[in-house]
Amino acid sequence: MNIEKVADHPIEDLFGEEICADDLYFIMPNGEIVLSHNLGDYMIKHLGATEKQAK
Repeated sequence: MNIEKVADHPIEDLFGEEICADDLYFIMPNGEIVLSHNLGDYMIKHLGATEKQAK
């Protein structure tokens, strides 16, 4: 995996969470910024995904 480190990263993601040094975030095609640990919430709230858990 090749992750680009940038000094001028965004201040916060779509959910208002601060983006700090070494945080992994994604820029969506529409320009929205989402921290990696918020991807599940993004998929549910913005893409209509359904969360399931295997037994």
